[in-house]
Amino acid sequence: MHQHSLEAYSLLPTQKKSDFVFTAYQDGEELSDRQAKNKLHLGDMNEVRPRITEMVTGKSGKHTVPIRLRQIGKRKENGRTVRICVMIEREPEQVELF
Repeated sequence: MHQHSLEAYSLLPTQKKSDFVFTAYQDGEELSDRQAKNKLHLGDMNEVRPRITEMVTGKSGKHTVPIRLRQIGKRKENGRTVRICVMIEREPEQVELF
């Protein structure tokens, strides 16, 4: 990723960062935080980890955010146990006909 792209990322509001991190999961892959970081060509785990946590828990500070990821398990990666997350498939919204 270009230096100016990395600088622009740091200036994005939190919601835009979450949207960007979410793109790593949109093809349905099961990813660790590190795999998501690498897929997005980011340099620091702190650029993805807080956003992933927000999308798993639905909490961002005092605010609630949409839950968009689900932790499906853990595995060893570089000698550490890490979480594995996947995008949540949304059910189509029910529309009232009458």
